[in-house]
Amino acid sequence: MANNATPPPAYFKTLTIENVKCFKAEQTIDLSDGNGKPAQWTIILGDNNTGKTTLLRCLARFDFRTFINPRENSSEKKISHDESIKSHLLIKESGTWKFKDRFWDEKIAGLIIYGYGTARRMDTSSLSEKENKYATSSLFSDDMTLINAEEWLLQTDYAVKNGVKAAASRLAKIKQVLTSGILPDVTDFRFTTTKDLKSFVEFKTDYGSVRLNELGYGYQSMVAWVVDLAKRLFERYPESENPLAEPSIVLVDEIDLHLHPEWQRKIIQFLTAQFPSTQFIVSSHSPLIVQSANNINLVLLEKQSDHVTIRQPNLTTYQGWTIEEILNELMDLGEKTLSDNYLALIKQFDEALDKEDYAKAKAAYDELDKILHPESSQRKLLRIQMSSLMPETV
Repeated sequence: MANNATPPPAYFKTLTIENVKCFKAEQTIDLSDGNGKPAQWTIILGDNNTGKTTLLRCLARFDFRTFINPRENSSEKKISHDESIKSHLLIKESGTWKFKDRFWDEKIAGLIIYGYGTARRMDTSSLSEKENKYATSSLFSDDMTLINAEEWLLQTDYAVKNGVKAAASRLAKIKQVLTSGILPDVTDFRFTTTKDLKSFVEFKTDYGSVRLNELGYGYQSMVAWVVDLAKRLFERYPESENPLAEPSIVLVDEIDLHLHPEWQRKIIQFLTAQFPSTQFIVSSHSPLIVQSANNINLVLLEKQSDHVTIRQPNLTTYQGWTIEEILNELMDLGEKTLSDNYLALIKQFDEALDKEDYAKAKAAYDELDKILHPESSQRKLLRIQMSSLMPETV
């Protein structure tokens, strides 16, 4: 394959992992849609410290030697990219490693993965001074920054004004992305130069024009990784009419981070529309992310006594589930969807009913009345239950 040739499409279909940090026995994650094709959206749910980031790093082809459990003899990972490309890496405790059952030809060189960690900060230095060439490095270090999105936009605008045809197309496409609704309330952006010849990007919002560095952190973070991704796709598919619609693999750690609940509900929809051929594999803590997706591949990480197990439900949509049902059944919160104070007061109230103690039931009810939603129907139910204990008046 020529060095400048466009690599063939490649997606992940499975990941088999054994003895990697909190994962002990061999387990396989199905990254397909159940019909033999890669799932466009795989969402990894799990409590803190259950290995969500570890799985993303494995998929990012990190140096697997850092994952070895020193108390075991070896660590193995198998990544199936498609029916003809497979890698199986074995790492010994000594630090030596080798590929087993290797089918690793020039095709695999085209498997480029884009990864974004939880920091997702854009650089402030010049693009010419510092540009991160490693597409997944922010997954492994919070110190790694993404491209200076503002300077890239300014440079692209400058190229447009100098008649560079490719620049005009790129600027139009990135404007389409950033004004598609992926940034709530942002309807446009423009380039402004001050009297002292300092240029910057200004975003048009419902409440006026705002500079990029004055937007909320959720906005800045979204601009940082989306522009970084777009730039990399433009460079990977320079001959394409729409590089953003070309195949890619994107890993995002805690995709819901810094996003308002309404934003969380729509982020999958917007990203799917703008990057239709991208395989997204993301981690999340948000039931809204799970509820919003039309067709997802869900991966649940469940903590056991000394290890984590992987479970994948058969369902591909949770759009008919309530948030409480998702929290209870998928995120194992049970009654913890209600406050500890509420649960304690309900327990006191129920115990008072059992003992037919009106005074204690009334005391618990009075406290519950203060914290229940103003329109809660439970208030009426509690009063009815309590009325059966009300002392008779002569």
